Amino acid sequence: MVKRSPKISTTGLFISPPDPSEFSPTLITSAIPSLLPVNASDTALTSAYYTSAAPIARKLGVGNSIAVQEELSSQLELMAAQLKRNAMHFSTSLANDQAVVEDAQQKLEGNYDVMIKERVRLRDHRGKSGSTTCMVLAIVALVLVLFVLMISIIRFS
Repeated sequence: MVKRSPKISTTGLFISPPDPSEFSPTLITSAIPSLLPVNASDTALTSAYYTSAAPIARKLGVGNSIAVQEELSSQLELMAAQLKRNAMHFSTSLANDQAVVEDAQQKLEGNYDVMIKERVRLRDHRGKSGSTTCMVLAIVALVLVLFVLMISIIRFS
């Protein structure tokens, strides 16, 4: 009977970013509190500042720098959101890897225990079989000596 090894699953080997809707808000706040969006009152104050500063900025000729700053802050917001998604995906991957490592550790510990028992059993078997090997070799040597003796008796008589 041929013993077949179990097939190893190849699913889930590629990393794909998780869907942000899969995560609960409490998990996100506990994982990365510094990347949370600002509250609505801060956003309203910021937009009010930019709308009131727009006529002054046009007069001073710094409207382009405000537009660049707004563009950079929107890019920074997108990058923070992507970083948050990557961190959540990384923490999920770590949790999955931890489960695999624990499973492998349990199997290795089980194999170690079995190997210790088999080592003792093999040592005992080797001790018992050493005397029988010597006995078999002695019998073969005795049979060869008797065979030569018989051949010599038959030839000389």
